[in-house]
Amino acid sequence: MRADVHPVTFRYPGADVGAISVMGSFNHWDPTAHPLIYRDGEWRTTVFLPAGTYPYAFIIGGRIVPDPDSTRTVPGPRGGRYSVLVVPGVPSPAHAA
Repeated sequence: MRADVHPVTFRYPGADVGAISVMGSFNHWDPTAHPLIYRDGEWRTTVFLPAGTYPYAFIIGGRIVPDPDSTRTVPGPRGGRYSVLVVPGVPSPAHAA
């Protein structure tokens, strides 16, 4: 793995609802680029990102849903509120998988 990218695991708690994905500035707001996989009572996927600040949201049943575990939000480019992820310049246990 390149030294300038860091694994970030997106998690969403809850029951198997069919499909959840994450979209954000890191994937050009593509709701199909990063689907989450349901396992052990939660949804998750890992994305490798360079240091930076990324607005993002989950897509659940076609709805834009902010991350319930994120305390920082911004207005979204498609309406609603989006969560904010900060990937530090050095890998951190808070963001690493």
